[in-house]
Amino acid sequence: MKKVLAIVAFFVVGIFSTPLFAQGGFNWPPDETLAQSAKEKYVLHTDSRKMGDYTTAHSTLVWLLKNTPELSESLYISGYKVFEEMADVEESEKRKYELQDSALLLYDLRAKYYGNEASILNRKLLQEYKYYANRSNKLQELVNDYTRLFEIAPISEINDYHMLTYMDAVRRNQKNNGGSLTDPEIMAIYDKVMVVYEEKMSTAKNKPQLEEMKGQIDGILADMVTIDCNFIDTQLGDKLRANPTDLEMAKKIFSYSITASCTETDIFTQAAKVYYESEPQLAVARVLANRAIKEENYDEGLKYLNDAIEMSEDNAEQGELTMRIADIASFRNEKGKARELYLKAAQIDPSLKEAYSKIGDLILGSYDQCKKEQSRVDDRAIFIAAYEYYVRGGNGQRAAQMKEQFPTAEMIFTEGRAVGEEVRVGCWIGMTVKIQKAD
Repeated sequence: MKKVLAIVAFFVVGIFSTPLFAQGGFNWPPDETLAQSAKEKYVLHTDSRKMGDYTTAHSTLVWLLKNTPELSESLYISGYKVFEEMADVEESEKRKYELQDSALLLYDLRAKYYGNEASILNRKLLQEYKYYANRSNKLQELVNDYTRLFEIAPISEINDYHMLTYMDAVRRNQKNNGGSLTDPEIMAIYDKVMVVYEEKMSTAKNKPQLEEMKGQIDGILADMVTIDCNFIDTQLGDKLRANPTDLEMAKKIFSYSITASCTETDIFTQAAKVYYESEPQLAVARVLANRAIKEENYDEGLKYLNDAIEMSEDNAEQGELTMRIADIASFRNEKGKARELYLKAAQIDPSLKEAYSKIGDLILGSYDQCKKEQSRVDDRAIFIAAYEYYVRGGNGQRAAQMKEQFPTAEMIFTEGRAVGEEVRVGCWIGMTVKIQKAD
């Protein structure tokens, strides 16, 4: 095996001094004798590889690499396949490693002399991670190759799997080799991976699989870096405060804050607003609405809720957002407006039975405001109005409580009224109900 590697090493030195030949086809040596030998060796090589005769395939490959390194790009493709196939069945760990190293070397040489580095490196890393993930002395080399791929390859050409394995390679190198990357440097790698992730997600058909992978990637990051509220505020927040229009920094703070459950901080709100102003998104609008409402900044909350409704195409979501706007009207004691909005929410999404119960609450809470204290029957009609909405909302418990407050038979008789008689409930309620008596 040492002799084999020596020959390959000789080939490496030799090929770096040869001119680049065109991709595809064969460049047979001008010497007829050498050309004839090369043709024979090449045919023997390809046939033996197909038949699983690795000994012959290997010996002919070494001869071709040594004597005709510029023969064809297909020689490199066949070459690393031979080494990979031999490595797969090799039992000796030392020799297996040598074969793996030789296979990966041919990927590099193919890219060096035939171009298309990004595509070849993308393919190489599928094998390199498999070979080097558990070889501590090769982890830095593995990380370097991932870094190179993410620098030069179009995002569409980066294998999805590499997002996860890049981060895992960094983690392994940090833990097994005492990697010297600082937390900000690790975060920078994570950011590069997330740029790829976001673009892939925008067009992906396999979103659930990518989302699952994102969870694994975040887990790897958390294993290396403690991303807490203090880290976000001190490491990133000061940068955004110094440059309040830095969109990329705002995106980072927003993403990390969500992951670290740091959404109650001022820097998160600032980042979310910068992000939203540049790239309005439904999810960000909801986050900003929640924050504003919690701080009782209702005007701002309404702005973001209305934006979210415009961006949403889902009836259930639109209904839920409309309910929240109705809640704000209720907080502001705008009861008539709140009722209108609750009814609108239930119209958008008929499953929102809670909307009717909320109207019942509004009516019940208005008893002291709306009673006239001129007729006990008329005043208690307010409870009948609330009861009707609780029934529509399927709130049996509250409906039963309202029935207990209906006018009694004595009240109805004393006032010369009758069960079933219509009563107008005034105030903001503005409903006509029929008299019912308490059980």
